[in-house]
Amino acid sequence: MTQRVLVVDNVVRWIGQVRQLLESAGYDVLTARSVADAYPILAQRNVDLAIIDLRLTDETAEGDYSGLELAKAGPP
Repeated sequence: MTQRVLVVDNVVRWIGQVRQLLESAGYDVLTARSVADAYPILAQRNVDLAIIDLRLTDETAEGDYSGLELAKAGPP
């Protein structure tokens, strides 16, 4: 069974590089560019590992969000 990794970062280039590395190692990779993008993924999919930017800027809301806050919150 392929393990699934969620990569959350607002830097598209970094997401692409990490995705390529993980997929070449055999992982199923999901990506999100914001907190708003990550919540539906966490609510709908089982994730074995999440790699989360420590400071996320959510374009749909004001302010920065800690990646740790997202991890603690889990699915909405």
